[in-house]
Amino acid sequence: RAILFLGEKEAALQLQTLPDVQKLDPFLADLHQASSLLQASIEEFEKADPPGGMQEATRCLSKSKELMEAVLRDPGLLGLQREGGATLARLQHDASRLDFSPDVRSHLAAATALYSLVDEQLHVLVTASNSLLGKLELRVRLGRLEAAIHQVSDWMEQEGRRCLQSLTPKDGSLETVEKAHAEFENFFLQAAAQYRRGLELSKQAAQLGATARGAGEAERAEFPELAAFASTQRAFQAELTHFYMAAERQRTDLETLLHLHRFCKR
Repeated sequence: RAILFLGEKEAALQLQTLPDVQKLDPFLADLHQASSLLQASIEEFEKADPPGGMQEATRCLSKSKELMEAVLRDPGLLGLQREGGATLARLQHDASRLDFSPDVRSHLAAATALYSLVDEQLHVLVTASNSLLGKLELRVRLGRLEAAIHQVSDWMEQEGRRCLQSLTPKDGSLETVEKAHAEFENFFLQAAAQYRRGLELSKQAAQLGATARGAGEAERAEFPELAAFASTQRAFQAELTHFYMAAERQRTDLETLLHLHRFCKR
């Protein structure tokens, strides 16, 4: 017991006489706290299952970003990132030139191992966070793109089809044709805008599909809705092309009919 007491006294004396060594216990405490925070955050990200709906995915995305930002702003973790490496290096330097007691050497070994663990946990957290955020962002993009495609598709099916039918002249008078032509030109401006919007959405859908195809098989399996979306995108592209060609054809027919009436009236 006397030898043990002398060893403890020696360790305490070393901690008191070397400023850097005095930081060992607080350094260990900071490492333990940071490790616990990182492990809890890793588990939070890894257990999260991306929700199916766009609104739920949007909320989960916002919550996940806030969690990651809170972890990265943690004062203890920030302090370790700024000064932890230098503190550990100084402690190891002192250990290499001084004959520390077994207790101090044991604490230093624990600090070295824990510092490496914290560094590894930080990388694991970033990987888990990026994976979840990527899935959520993909789901949100998919939902927004689907909503925009449905909006253009609904316009073509409702307003577009109605105008194509109603702006066809019912008789052959010049006045009727002129009126239908003028109204159709106004409609065609809207149709062209919807067509350009549809082309942009199709481009974005193709890019999203390429991103999904570039993902691993396991990631694609987590998004079975991508296959359904690809089918929706192809159908939308066909509908868009068919509608715009019909509008152009009717516009050409009206212009031809109008020119014919004006020629005959001369």
